[in-house]
Order: sequence, then structure tokens, then C-alpha cells
Amino acid sequence: MSDTSKLFDPFLVDSRSQIQDHTTTNYMKLHAFSDGKILKVNRRNNSLYYQVYQKNEKVRFELELKHSQTKLVQDYLFQNQFAIFGDDLVKQYFEYSGIVIHLDYVYIDWIVDFQRRFQGNLILDQ
Repeated sequence: MSDTSKLFDPFLVDSRSQIQDHTTTNYMKLHAFSDGKILKVNRRNNSLYYQVYQKNEKVRFELELKHSQTKLVQDYLFQNQFAIFGDDLVKQYFEYSGIVIHLDYVYIDWIVDFQRRFQGNLILDQ
């Protein structure tokens, strides 16, 4: 087992605690599969669905937006305002990431770096 794999499980457990302490979601699952674990936040058909998993020794963070969440940004896409559309998607991703994942792990250095560079545009609370 690699160092990354040894640290990943506690990261997922701590992130699950972060979710319990900072969100109102009633659905989160930590599943173990043959090729690793996955933390799922909300149901797949929820307007915000987040998952964190490890694949090929790399940690992946995904946020899916549906229903009311897509309506918040779709007008920018339809009006060819791609820069605003992209900026809003990035903001939603990083804001929700700051809520659901535990920020004291090496896996999220890139999120903390983004927060520092765009201070004022985003606030990632722990």
C-alpha cells in the first residue's frame, strides 16, 4: 500500500465528519470497492452531487450540478458569455469543495492555493 493510499482513508473519514458538521445533507456514503474507496455526498439526482475517490494513485474530486443549480448559470451559456459561465462554475465548485472536504490534507493544497489567489472572490470556510 502506498503512502497516498494510507493517508486517503483518514482523509475521507475526516471529510465525512466535515460534511456532518457543516452541511444539512442527509445523504453521504463512504463505499469500499476493489480498487479503492469513494465518498459520495448527496444522491446522484440531487442538484449538487459531489464525490471524492482515488483512481490510479490519483485523488479525484467531482461536482455535478443539476436542476436549480444549472439554472443559476445556464443563461450565461445561452448568451455566449462563456467567461462568466466558466467563472461561476469554478466558484460553485470551489465553494462547495470548501464545505464538504476536510482542508487539512495534502490532497487539497490546490484548493487552498486557489483560495489564496482569489481571496475576496471565494471564501472557503472550514
